[in-house]
Amino acid sequence: MIIYKEYSGRNLIKELCFDDLVMIELLYLLQESVFSLKDLVCELEKLLEQKSIKVCVETVKIHLTQLYNEGIVYYSSDFSQITAVIVLDKNMRALCMKK
Repeated sequence: MIIYKEYSGRNLIKELCFDDLVMIELLYLLQESVFSLKDLVCELEKLLEQKSIKVCVETVKIHLTQLYNEGIVYYSSDFSQITAVIVLDKNMRALCMKK
């Protein structure tokens, strides 16, 4: 699980909890590089194959839209350039994937 907190000054203005493995891997991938939708889905498939988790373009688009609406991910209108604007602790990735 990843908990994202956003502050303005000392005031908490946003708190999000990510416990879905697809969403977590998506965030980690997007902080490393800019992807097209096709490449992103391929990378997610490779990462989640060991967990027997299937992903499809529509599922990824839904996750991207949710993250975009929270201001965490940005993408072009044709999904050719997708990236995250947050940086996650790389040490937490292994803990999240133990599920």
